[in-house]
Amino acid sequence: MSGGNQNARRSVELQLLNESADMFTQLNPPIPMTVTDKGDGFAIGVIDYGQEHNLIWVTMITATGEIWCAPNPKVRGQSNWTMGRARPKLETPH
Repeated sequence: MSGGNQNARRSVELQLLNESADMFTQLNPPIPMTVTDKGDGFAIGVIDYGQEHNLIWVTMITATGEIWCAPNPKVRGQSNWTMGRARPKLETPH
């Protein structure tokens, strides 16, 4: 393989590596969330597969310690008295 072809191939490989590395974001600090049918917990990460997909929230459920990956329509931010946000209603359509 010629030097030019190797450089082009390496450039494409690095671009693909960078794009895939940006899909997962660790949240620090975690965000309090409510997951439909699972309960309250903390989002510890978010996965973004691109514009044709929902964000996926990686959430640790407080009561069970389970970790669930929930799409955007299944999660709500928890109530926050200081922000004036009431407890979320999960049945609300988008």
